[in-house]
Amino acid sequence: MYRNSLSLLLLAGVGIALLGGSLMEARGWTLYALAAIAIFFSLGLAAHFVNLRKNPRGAGAGKCIPIMATAVISVAATWGLSAKLGLNTAVASGLVGIVAALVLPGKLAVVAYTASFAGMSSLAVLTGLPMVICAGVLVGGIFILVYPVYDGIGGKLGTIAAGAVLTTLLVFRLLGGM
Repeated sequence: MYRNSLSLLLLAGVGIALLGGSLMEARGWTLYALAAIAIFFSLGLAAHFVNLRKNPRGAGAGKCIPIMATAVISVAATWGLSAKLGLNTAVASGLVGIVAALVLPGKLAVVAYTASFAGMSSLAVLTGLPMVICAGVLVGGIFILVYPVYDGIGGKLGTIAAGAVLTTLLVFRLLGGM
């Protein structure tokens, strides 16, 4: 229950901050488009709250270690294929995704594919293996938190990967660029 409540609060806070900041400067059709997005966002939050009432434990309870391990391995594999073997980032991500879909059960394959998006980061962004591992841990953690939110709505996996990479950059910048 607490994990799902935390995921709801996290998503609501980020969404409200982004939409609020965007709506302040919007004019014309942009304002209408953002208002429509805000309505869909609100409906999604309401649906998640209703789902939380029906299933307080959530879908991912008890499977944290396999999710984290899959995320770290997948980010490292995609980054390694791209950075060290010179494959195109999209090809590297696709290979990791295909192998994961063939070898892993459903949810773990989704985690691997999500993590492969983070592994597509440039060498200028994820500069070494410590950053890659940190991004993998964050992909796994964020996935565990937000998996039940917006189930079936597109863009969630890429958003998780982008959030993990941006958070990794922030952590390493705060730690002095280790």
